[in-house]
Amino acid sequence: MAENEEKPYDFAYYYGGIIRRLGLDRIKEITEELAAAIIETNVFSCFEAAREKINEDELKKINSYKCLKAKLINEYSAETENEANKLYSDMMPNSHTREYIQCEKRLLVFVADIYDEIGQKLMKK
Repeated sequence: MAENEEKPYDFAYYYGGIIRRLGLDRIKEITEELAAAIIETNVFSCFEAAREKINEDELKKINSYKCLKAKLINEYSAETENEANKLYSDMMPNSHTREYIQCEKRLLVFVADIYDEIGQKLMKK
């Protein structure tokens, strides 16, 4: 990124920047190895295959649904819940959408398990 180019407000970019600024090259290397190992798993392969079947319109609907669900977590509203339920009902007949959502959830649970494992190791120290 050029010196005068605006940096994105992105947590991954920000925290990756911390790793670089603190000179934690070993952690950066291990993170890259971990990402490469995840990419080699069956869980990721299934996610990739499902993602390739999704078109842009389907992905927009999925992302809209996720945004509505996040909104409900932060502030409940019957109207938002009804909107999310309607969108979900409209999406589920599509087998590609169902497969994508299932594969994405498996991948997220997989990554969360890795995160938990790291946390457990840190707490033992």
